[in-house]
Amino acid sequence: MEATRHYLEHLADAWNHQHPETPLFDQDVTITVPASFDLRRVN
Repeated sequence: MEATRHYLEHLADAWNHQHPETPLFDQDVTITVPASFDLRRVN
């Protein structure tokens, strides 16, 4: 989870740098995770 947090922070920082007039905090964001991400289903 720590790596995910760092990745999302980086993504937000990059967005905010490129779009200072429309910060990510003000956007509607949907994050999806494919079913294959569930390691219980892989094994």
